[in-house]
Amino acid sequence: MKHRTAAVTGALSLLTLLLPALPVAQAAPPPAQLTRTQVLRVLGSAREYSHGATTGEHLHLAGKVITVPDGFGGTLTAVPTVRFPTADGYGQLVLFWHGRTLIGSDRLSGLSNLGEESSQLKVVAFGKGFITVRFWRYKPTDPMYAPSLKPMDVTYRWTGKGLQASTAVPMDSGNKLDMRLP
Repeated sequence: MKHRTAAVTGALSLLTLLLPALPVAQAAPPPAQLTRTQVLRVLGSAREYSHGATTGEHLHLAGKVITVPDGFGGTLTAVPTVRFPTADGYGQLVLFWHGRTLIGSDRLSGLSNLGEESSQLKVVAFGKGFITVRFWRYKPTDPMYAPSLKPMDVTYRWTGKGLQASTAVPMDSGNKLDMRLP
C-alpha cells in the first residue's frame, strides 16, 4: 500500500510539471461603493440660491440612502435631501449617483444647478435598475402643510448611458429656490 501511495503521489507530481498552467478565472472586482463621507461632502458643498444670490443654506440627509443594482453591472443610488437649516422640513431634492459619480437630482437638470426644490417628496419603491420618488402636489392656493392634489410618482431608470424619468417632475407651489453645486 505504501508503494502504491508513493507511486500515485509521484505520478501526480510529474503530471503537474508536464501540464501547462491553466488560466484561473477571476471574478471581476465589485464596483466601488459610494461612501457616506463622499455623500456628506457633496451635501455640504451645495448652496441654495434665491434671485441669483446664495441664502447660506446647504443640503442635509433627509432619509434612507437607497442603492440598487443598475441592471448593467453597476449601482444606482438615491439620496433624499432637505435644505438645511430648516424650520419646516420643506425644500427637498433627491440626488442620484451612478457608482461613485454624482449624476444629478430628481429634476435631471445637471450638476451645476440641481434644480428647483420640491416642498415634499419621498422614495417609495426601488428594485433592480429603478427608484421611484413620490412628489406631493399643490394647487396655487394650497398652504405648504396641506397639498390638495393627488401625489405623483416618478420612476427613475438607469438606461446604461444615463438616468431617465418616467414623466416630468411636477412643479409645486414651493419657494422657487434652487440648489447649486460650486
